[in-house]
Amino acid sequence: MRGLRSGNEVPFTLWHRRRKIGKLRLIVLCDVSGSVWQVSTFLLKLVHTLQKEFASVRSLLFVNSVVEVTDLFQRMRFPEDLEALRHYPNLNLFGFSDFGRAFYQFYRDFLGILNRDTVVVVLGDARNNAFDAQFWTLEDIRQRCRRLLWLNPEPQRLWNTGDSIISV
Repeated sequence: MRGLRSGNEVPFTLWHRRRKIGKLRLIVLCDVSGSVWQVSTFLLKLVHTLQKEFASVRSLLFVNSVVEVTDLFQRMRFPEDLEALRHYPNLNLFGFSDFGRAFYQFYRDFLGILNRDTVVVVLGDARNNAFDAQFWTLEDIRQRCRRLLWLNPEPQRLWNTGDSIISV
């Protein structure tokens, strides 16, 4: 403490090291049916913008079957190229939402790549049109990944009403 001229000086130097956040892998499973199309476009733009923050991003869209659009998103410009989704092969925008079928297809095709560094995000209103919800697939997916998030754009008061399966 000798040699200090004022009370503001400290006899040691503080070093701040920026903590590195581990790079997570993100898989987005997004409902793009007519009932959520406006919300989906906003959320897809958000995912498109955040891709740089994750080591790996895979973007999957569905109405009643899952279609991967990761490559399209890498070269897509929003909103100019959004219309391309309407004509994307195997993406039937005019079908009825079938979350259960999408969950099963995701389970069948992607379960093997899930690990503790993977965050799975489901974007959609959970309106399943009275189809089988395949709840068991979500439980297996949830156990394999770091986190399973479901972002539902509907007001919470409408959850679990009608054909909503959000209570999974």
